[in-house]
Amino acid sequence: MSRFPGIPLAVVSALCASLGCVTDGPMPTNRRIGSQPSDAQATVLLLNLGPATDSDGDGVADTVMASVHLFDEMAYPLSLNLPGEMRFEAYPSEKTTGEPIETWSFSGRDLAKRAYRVEVGTVYRFRLGISPEVGPVKERAMTFHCTFTPLHGKAVQAWHRDLRWTSPIGPSSGFGG
Repeated sequence: MSRFPGIPLAVVSALCASLGCVTDGPMPTNRRIGSQPSDAQATVLLLNLGPATDSDGDGVADTVMASVHLFDEMAYPLSLNLPGEMRFEAYPSEKTTGEPIETWSFSGRDLAKRAYRVEVGTVYRFRLGISPEVGPVKERAMTFHCTFTPLHGKAVQAWHRDLRWTSPIGPSSGFGG
């Protein structure tokens, strides 16, 4: 037991009070970000994939949830909503050239219905399922390639390498269609 029980509490309180935040310089303002420019072009594609899941209960992964953000790094700070084509390809991680195991393509209304407005702009959400015709994919890991080709301008792309594809696999859940 301390001889001065009030001193440690007083010292801790004084230290906490003296460590407050202090700004040096101008305070940030709450400025509104305007609408997406009509001439915005995707220069960066951000691809995020969830864990592989088993949607049909056979114990083999067959589905992955994907989200994509498109950015114009020079003209607009939020992710973009642009017309065009979003294409995904799935490869075994050991072989990322040649024919993909599966491909998915979304454009027009099919792409537009996957666009969701979020705080950082627009996110596109997809449920990518391996078709039964391809059969069970028993790879340890898969690599996904995503390309967005706008109606006007240059295509942008991203890779997600070595997504774990084998056990343990749980039932499918998530977003998209």
